[in-house]
Amino acid sequence: MKQKIDQNFLYKKNLLQQIRGFYYVARLLSISKAAQAMNLTQSTVTLQIQSLERDLKMKLLKRDSKPLVLTSEGEDFYKIACPLMHEFESVVDRFLDKGKQEKQKTIDIAVHHIAISYLMPRIISIFKKSYPEAKITIRNIAPNDALKRLKEGEIDLAFYPNLPHTAEIKQIESTSYKPILIMSKNHPLAKKEIRNLKDLKKFDLIRIDRNLISLPLFEEAVRTHDIKGSIEFENGNWEILKHFVKENNFAAIVSTICINKNDSDLATKNLIKFFPEMTYRIAVRSGRILKPIVEDFIKFINHSDHFSQKKN
Repeated sequence: MKQKIDQNFLYKKNLLQQIRGFYYVARLLSISKAAQAMNLTQSTVTLQIQSLERDLKMKLLKRDSKPLVLTSEGEDFYKIACPLMHEFESVVDRFLDKGKQEKQKTIDIAVHHIAISYLMPRIISIFKKSYPEAKITIRNIAPNDALKRLKEGEIDLAFYPNLPHTAEIKQIESTSYKPILIMSKNHPLAKKEIRNLKDLKKFDLIRIDRNLISLPLFEEAVRTHDIKGSIEFENGNWEILKHFVKENNFAAIVSTICINKNDSDLATKNLIKFFPEMTYRIAVRSGRILKPIVEDFIKFINHSDHFSQKKN
């Protein structure tokens, strides 16, 4: 049965301030930091949280832990409140920036290093034909750094695979690519069915920097099956890796995103039963008002035809 709350009671206590106080505490996990951000006293913020908990008849915070921890109900409430508070607190900025936003033709994006090489050239080439005045900044940074900058409003959007889900970030699924094993056509594995990852143990598997690998569960599989290789590239790229595979008796695990018509001399083996797909998502800050050109870019990047030569 749906729980009802006395609306007159809430009105007298100012429900918006209660939710705003909880939002800042949940976001910063500190009553003192929340009070500072809201320009209020700690006691005022504490009273806001307590009155909200009384009205809801449930605990939202675990006060016996440092830093503060949300209860499961608190986490659910924050997920709902977060985008709404972003929206509410941006009302004035939206009004003041409306004219300026419409005139701005800049797009600041963070992009996964593989997508920079294999997706962005085609996407931007087509986009610039429709928007020749657009000025686009592409940042090749780690996913965690991209999410941090996105939350702080330093960039407009991020384009990465397998991003963690947070209440502050809205994600739009874009396109997916399968994991594959590549090798030269005369490699012993080229004519062998791979039934188990143990089949790779006896062969030399090369790889790029483990900090750049983006296949989920890859590291766990390498450790579990004791898969080893004699060469690893620090800050390398997929083209270097493919060249070594073609010229030597190596094999490598990559994604179909990096395979093109120039790789007809490579043999490939689908590894989808061992690893999940690499799914790219467009990430924006929840509640943030996007510039019209950024909205157009998001629609454009998510148009299936722009991946027609790449999507698998």
